[in-house]
Amino acid sequence: MAGMSIVRKRDLTWIDRVNIDGWPSRIAPYYENTEHRVRFRLVDFPERAIEPRHVHAGRHGTTVLNGKVLVDGLTLEPLDVILGPSNEPHGPLEYPGGCQLLSAFQGEDYHSEVENLSAEKNYRLVQQAEIPWRRLPSGEGEVKTLIDHGLENMLIEAYRFPPGAEHAPGFLAALVFEGAPKIGKETLEAWDLVHPSGDGDPGTVSFPDGGTLLAVTMR
Repeated sequence: MAGMSIVRKRDLTWIDRVNIDGWPSRIAPYYENTEHRVRFRLVDFPERAIEPRHVHAGRHGTTVLNGKVLVDGLTLEPLDVILGPSNEPHGPLEYPGGCQLLSAFQGEDYHSEVENLSAEKNYRLVQQAEIPWRRLPSGEGEVKTLIDHGLENMLIEAYRFPPGAEHAPGFLAALVFEGAPKIGKETLEAWDLVHPSGDGDPGTVSFPDGGTLLAVTMR
């Protein structure tokens, strides 16, 4: 569509990560924004998978979409976020029932297993239930900011809209977390991703039955 691109979850191609770094998971690329060096990928861990304590040169904000993650004595659930900073060890992470996550990654993503944590602590676990919803200035929905620092100028936010709402996109990319919003005549499904294409006015996203978006924006 002019001004907006839609990446369907059903059309994603899976890549076995065992072939990359030996870990039991797979990734499916959604979209890469070269201007801001951000890659969006769906990550899938099978039941009982364990991601070792590790480090990588790049940084990520990884949001739980389905399932649970056990890390540092906490249980992360959908819309909770793991902020993995550059060159700082974090983990291990356990996925007892399997888990799917959206990764927004900046920079080099090769993972190296390490034994010890660092004295520096920019690594964060964000539990969305502890963050209140705020009314949008338009009055057409609510927003909560999940990550507001630690990823350079990148923000990760959740937007919740009531039935009949419309929203003018200002994001780098957004994933349909729940609901069936529409862009023009196209109806989106769960875990479809949309991003401005630079080919014109992105228009608006409408929510006939309400819905929730997980959005990445740049300050």
